[in-house]
Amino acid sequence: MSTDYILNIRGLQVEFNTYIGTVKAVNIEELNMTKGEFLGLVGETGCGKTVTSMAICGLITGKGRIKAGEIYFDGKDLLKITTEQADQIRGKKIAMIFQDPTSSLNPVFTVGDMITRIIRKHKKVNRKEATRLAVEAFRRVNLPTPEQVLNQYPHQLSGGMCQRVMIAMALSCDPKLLIADEPTTALDVTIAAQILDLIKSIRKEMDLSLLLITHNLGVVAQVCDRVAVMYAGNVVEVAPTSEIFKEPLHPYAHGLLKSVPKPGSKGKKLAMIEGMVPSLLNPPNGCRFHPRCPHAREICKTDVPPINSYGNRRFAACHLIPELKKEII
Repeated sequence: MSTDYILNIRGLQVEFNTYIGTVKAVNIEELNMTKGEFLGLVGETGCGKTVTSMAICGLITGKGRIKAGEIYFDGKDLLKITTEQADQIRGKKIAMIFQDPTSSLNPVFTVGDMITRIIRKHKKVNRKEATRLAVEAFRRVNLPTPEQVLNQYPHQLSGGMCQRVMIAMALSCDPKLLIADEPTTALDVTIAAQILDLIKSIRKEMDLSLLLITHNLGVVAQVCDRVAVMYAGNVVEVAPTSEIFKEPLHPYAHGLLKSVPKPGSKGKKLAMIEGMVPSLLNPPNGCRFHPRCPHAREICKTDVPPINSYGNRRFAACHLIPELKKEII
């Protein structure tokens, strides 16, 4: 494994036992990030994006289990470390911003109580120093009057301010990897744009990598260096952002990009991917996309396509790319 990787996922399989059967939620052959990279993880709702992030953070509990695989972070396999070692990594070296900030913050504590508790746990400082670092973290994310915000409860803050608090908490211990799960979904357009600008500015100030989970391709285009496209638990294409927007290789990635509204398309019917997302209780044999793929052949119905390299850290899992490249682009 390259020492340049901050994150390397190989053969990851995550399952959930339910009363109607076993959901095969994630099956990733390989996915990696280099140090300092901003990677977007995109796909339809339910494709396994959030479950992947939970596996990285060691948050698969209850009915869920990691059936197989390796998750290397900074050279260590997170699936083979002790609970104590995981506690030292989670929150300090790997931090996460959740989708809905208002439900992710504890309503019975002030935001100052929550952030200083994190800082004291991981930085081993006293309360006074933790408070100073908390104010500094709030200033970093452009929260107005940070000393006053420390004493406020989540319900006293707007959605945008709560998201800034979440980002400040995530960054307070100087993580190496930040995972942001749909960080702008619960916000209005103006506030969402401000949060994206904040994420981009943080990159200039801190030496960190970002895994951005989203279904919004416009957000990815603004923030990310590369894009990983997921479908039904599989990563089907990974490519530099500019290249995938210009020339998607996998039929699903192609369909996903065609469904995005473009300037001048007012009044025109949007393209759509025919069919339904398959049930992960009993996913299709072969390529999971074949029941919806307009180019599917017999081999697609029986053989799982391997992830092949197409140069420039670009990968795709499709039997037919050499044949279809000219046809679908």
